[in-house]
Amino acid sequence: HTSLENRLGRSNEEQKIQRLIYLAKEYVKPKGKLAKKIASFLDRSDTSSFEEPAERLSSSKLAQSFEQFNIASYDGVKGSNLEALICDAGAQYVSIASRKEDLASDSAAIDRNFSLKIAGDVLVEAKDNNADFILVKNERTKQFFDRNQAKMEQITGRELGLGVISQDQFIQLLEGEKDSAKLGFDEHKVAISFL
Repeated sequence: HTSLENRLGRSNEEQKIQRLIYLAKEYVKPKGKLAKKIASFLDRSDTSSFEEPAERLSSSKLAQSFEQFNIASYDGVKGSNLEALICDAGAQYVSIASRKEDLASDSAAIDRNFSLKIAGDVLVEAKDNNADFILVKNERTKQFFDRNQAKMEQITGRELGLGVISQDQFIQLLEGEKDSAKLGFDEHKVAISFL
């Protein structure tokens, strides 16, 4: 279920495909409408990933402390600096073994329950380790965890109800923002109750 770059036993055909994609990006310089079509095709693989990092990784002004909080993170396969951000906020970092699991975004089109099972296991582990909420690195990942918790509860057989906050939302909180509408918390399916 992982992306091609994470597979151990690549077939010869997959290597040829990757080589063609590389050649198309580097050497083929089409013009006009053809260039736009090729660019949109090559960019499509980026939109299906949960791995895109958020733009900002740290906060220079800390107006809010999270000293009394236990916060877990989902970093994804490529990792991130979420642990450092949580520690900078004064919170207790909750380390979970599944924080680097691959959510199999490419497999979701074939079997969506597969990705939901992996995500459900991440939330179960965070909840079992007394996390107050889980921090993720981008909006897409936040929406996936937040909007699908009812389905994850059915799959895992556990009650979840764990708040999920994106890195950008957390940085805004650290900078002192308290308006839930500006933070986007009013759009969450699982309420962020601590605000």
